[in-house]
Amino acid sequence: MASTGGAAAVSGGGPPPPRSPPRRPSAPRPSVASTADPLLASTLAAEAALLALYPAGTPHTRRAIPIDGGGGGVGASGVSPPTTLHVISVGPLTAPPLLLLHGWGAGAAVFAPALPRLAAHFRVHAVDWLGCGASSRPPHPPAVVVAPPGGVAVPPVAGAAGDGVGDDGPNTGGPGVSWFLSALDGMLPALEAAEGGWSQWGGRFHVVGHSLGGYLAGMYALRAWPGGQARSSASSRVVSLTLVSPVGLPPAPPRIHPPADAPLTKRLLFGVVFWLWAGGWTPQGVLRLLPVGVGHRLVAHMVGGRVRGGGQVSAAPDVGAVATGDGGGGGGGGGGDDGRSSAGQAGVAALVDYIYHMSVREGSGEAALTSVLGVGAWAQVPLGRLFIRRCMAIGACSDRPPVGVDLTRMVGPTAGTSMWERRGVTFVYGARDWMDRSGGEAVVKATHQGRVVVVPDAGHHVYWDNVSGFVDAVLAGTGMVDGVGG
Repeated sequence: MASTGGAAAVSGGGPPPPRSPPRRPSAPRPSVASTADPLLASTLAAEAALLALYPAGTPHTRRAIPIDGGGGGVGASGVSPPTTLHVISVGPLTAPPLLLLHGWGAGAAVFAPALPRLAAHFRVHAVDWLGCGASSRPPHPPAVVVAPPGGVAVPPVAGAAGDGVGDDGPNTGGPGVSWFLSALDGMLPALEAAEGGWSQWGGRFHVVGHSLGGYLAGMYALRAWPGGQARSSASSRVVSLTLVSPVGLPPAPPRIHPPADAPLTKRLLFGVVFWLWAGGWTPQGVLRLLPVGVGHRLVAHMVGGRVRGGGQVSAAPDVGAVATGDGGGGGGGGGGDDGRSSAGQAGVAALVDYIYHMSVREGSGEAALTSVLGVGAWAQVPLGRLFIRRCMAIGACSDRPPVGVDLTRMVGPTAGTSMWERRGVTFVYGARDWMDRSGGEAVVKATHQGRVVVVPDAGHHVYWDNVSGFVDAVLAGTGMVDGVGG
């Protein structure tokens, strides 16, 4: 996928825009790396090489979109540093807008194999979360992990065991969630303005998030962070919500520590993992300590064990695995790549290079392991219970969502609620996914809304393992399933 107008970025021609008046969104700028930040330069170069493979010639833009209000916190000088989110945009300007949000340890370009096919239906904006990929990397808020003696190792705000629907657990995320979502929400006005506005779509947009990005996408749609309930928040305009293998749906089990009669090696291993997790150690932190060659080989080993092929495997998703909403999905395209071809090997090699270079940038967003999640990757504030509470609050759980609603026009059925709240959430999992799909199934069953889509020939990284299946699942989740095919 080639950039139009340069290897680093495109943001349109002509003179620079005039200074914006106060409170208006700042103008985006091309994601051209400064020579003072060689790690950002190498990240952008690796990203360009990955995008160029899927397929060469597909136009896209790469921009650093400013966050209204600065975002990211105050630096040592006492002045908020300028902060931006890196955004890859592809597809016709007249198509319905879709935000594509990556998971932990990843970046926007991991969706490269799927971007050309998604661009046939949407104006896609793949976003690097704050502190991730090529976005700004301000300090992440600290998190304190508490381990009661002999009890469950969870952060202080985590909920208790059980279904969590009727307990007193929190309804909003903590500082870590707010850090990510305030930045996303603060960036969207500038992105929308740069795109010429989304007025033809009523200002509304689709949201697709993967893994931790799925959790954060759900919290964003629910406006479940301090300040998220503001009328000016763009989160009120989410028209459909598709969560791909999301983390953080169920509450943590009553006990995470191995029991006292567990094998000593297991108890010691858990103790080391907890100590490292509580201390803020991350795989990225380890990579920064290693020589380049050793670190690169370690990433290659990790990536090789988690993705299949070169982003070309195709098969139809099973939309009817669990469905209480509207109908089934479409068929996938033909032609696969099991990774043994030169094209598949090139794709994996480019992905490895991209993951390595963005991982060794300054540490920031990776701290979500302790600020958003607890030991074992259980969410501090379980998302599933929040979906159920919201469904009950708006009285949507007693009736099934409407069948055959044309979501492409993005018109909400009830004033004060978003379309996704009346339709429900689409949960997507790979057939070989390590993420337990029972979390999504429980939400669908409890709310009588949404559906679970299972994509065959795919693991956790559905968008890479089975491109056609992933795109079909997104089309089903956004209500554009009639457009599936090809």
